[in-house]
Amino acid sequence: MRRVVVILCTFLALVGTVGVVAYRSADKETRNAGLALFLHRWTSIWRLLTLEERPAVVWVGDSTIMPVPGYPSYVWIVQKQVNEPAQGPGVAVEAAGFDFYAYWSLAGRIAAVRPKVVVLIANLRSFGLGRDGPLFNDLTGEIDLADLPRMLTLPYYIRGMTASGLLMARALRTELGEDVFLNFEATRRSLQDAAAWDVLGPIKRPGTRREVAARATGWMDRLHAEFDGPLVRESPLVQFAGATVSRLARDGISVLVVVTPFSWETAGPKYYDPARFAARIEILREVVEGNGGYLIDLHHALAARYFRDKDCHFTTDGAAEMANLLAPEVHRLLRAHNLWASGAGRAH
Repeated sequence: MRRVVVILCTFLALVGTVGVVAYRSADKETRNAGLALFLHRWTSIWRLLTLEERPAVVWVGDSTIMPVPGYPSYVWIVQKQVNEPAQGPGVAVEAAGFDFYAYWSLAGRIAAVRPKVVVLIANLRSFGLGRDGPLFNDLTGEIDLADLPRMLTLPYYIRGMTASGLLMARALRTELGEDVFLNFEATRRSLQDAAAWDVLGPIKRPGTRREVAARATGWMDRLHAEFDGPLVRESPLVQFAGATVSRLARDGISVLVVVTPFSWETAGPKYYDPARFAARIEILREVVEGNGGYLIDLHHALAARYFRDKDCHFTTDGAAEMANLLAPEVHRLLRAHNLWASGAGRAH
């Protein structure tokens, strides 16, 4: 036992020494290069930490709510058009590929800013990606210490994370830890992409014209297949969805899960069967509502003309339509929350 303790202490001291040296020797340019690889930290953690006032609504989602155009901001325009009373500011926390693994990791940070309503975007494509999509393991450092026991009951291994990794990730909550991490990742990526490796030959064999054409055709099939992926209660992302909704609802926050639209018209009967999708979404609804949230299913809500690409990003008209569909739901939850907070909705 004593030998194990000595080895562990030596290892931690070595890691700390390497980290401090890397931190002190790196320049601002290296850190910024690392930040470019992990921009989701700026659009999530830092955005929440720099809020100047309590937000009425926090929108949490993937690239389908990102600017150009981002429909969460349109919701406030719709609010004014229907003469709804002002409810305060809203904030969007988003990044390409964000899913319920990332949402769960940020749930404590989100709850800490005390929003009235949190809107979580559920992209059907993300539920079957596993480790094929973005990992977001760095965000696990944001999990509240009190929530780590719950995390250990969830399938965090789908992203290659370990129990010891969850503890080490907490170093990213410190300025020194984050700087060391960003500098190290930037250095690692620059070495990995260095032109000097070209002398050994190309990393991948250039494809023939036929292979390039086949990959382009196969990409569409893979995309449709991902949206048509299996979804059951035991699915890892479904479990993270339940945990996220439960964590936020525990703090008295109204949680709305939105199943975002996808281009079902272009998928065709091979990849889109209404009954199959309805059964999957009903499972997700049971999980969300069973944990204290609400779910609105918009997967079939928009025609193909409202998408600017096959990956379900919206045109300007599509974003405006999403705002029209969601504004009444968001404002209904805000009004209900205000009534409850004022005591009008409480049982006496």
